[in-house]
Amino acid sequence: GTAPLPAGRYADSAGGFCYRESAQLAAVTRNRFVRWSTSGDTVELVEESLDVELLHNAVRLRLQGCPLLPGGVQLCETHSQLVLLLLTSQS
Repeated sequence: GTAPLPAGRYADSAGGFCYRESAQLAAVTRNRFVRWSTSGDTVELVEESLDVELLHNAVRLRLQGCPLLPGGVQLCETHSQLVLLLLTSQS
């Protein structure tokens, strides 16, 4: 077996995600992207647009007592959804 990772604080990280159709002129997601950052057991996601002001475009998730690992945030786009995958010290 493998030993679990030590509990504690891991390095904070950040990144971004660009929609597949972001460059298409008529796309709903034109010039839009998602940026994210982690701090301990919290991840914050903010959707930004270069064309319009977005309202209610941010969410902060806290996984109490379950720190996120560096690089442990992945966003995947499906036809109608954006899927968030989180890698934590407990997963």
